Amino acid sequence: MTGRGVTVVFLVRRLLAMAGVGGRPHEIEVEIAVPRHQVAIVRRGVARPRIAGRRRHSIAHMLDPGARVPVFALPDQDGRLVASTALAGHWALLWWYPKAGSPGCTIEGQELRDQAEQFQAAGCLIVGLSFDTPEENKAWAEEQGFEFPLLSDVDHSVGRLFAVERDPDDQYAAFPLRVSYLVDPDGVVRKTYVVAGVQEHAVSVLSTLAELGRA
Repeated sequence: MTGRGVTVVFLVRRLLAMAGVGGRPHEIEVEIAVPRHQVAIVRRGVARPRIAGRRRHSIAHMLDPGARVPVFALPDQDGRLVASTALAGHWALLWWYPKAGSPGCTIEGQELRDQAEQFQAAGCLIVGLSFDTPEENKAWAEEQGFEFPLLSDVDHSVGRLFAVERDPDDQYAAFPLRVSYLVDPDGVVRKTYVVAGVQEHAVSVLSTLAELGRA
């Protein structure tokens, strides 16, 4: 303890899957110096500093079921422009992933790839979106055998509309949040997924489609 602050050792549990680094929760120990006026709670060995002016994304900021999908047009991995209007009349999974080629995103994409026939039987398109370049997405798609489109939003403009862009001061600001939207043929969000378990995501979406009478 010092005259101006107190050193607090606390455990940070961060789902690295949300940042595109792996698919499992990790626990790390961090030691920081926190001024007394910023210490909000110390309970069960966990200290949570309150930082004024810091805005954080949560599911409350995502597009809710019932919201209409924003209008967009983005290039896929082959450079072809894909517009939201092309989804009209189809069910679609709009799958935002943090980084092409990262371990967590690769596992998630493989699960969607391996369940592609079930998605087709349910009449549901799979459309990936990220902040990667078309070249990065193309290399990844060819390596993994992904036959669904992977759209590039390099300037984050569409990600902003979908509420998957992180705060500028976030250390993972270069990557979108790992969020998916299940959209009906009228362009209305039917379910929002904040994905933590990358291996279970495809099955979870298929389960939702079954509940909706689509599979």
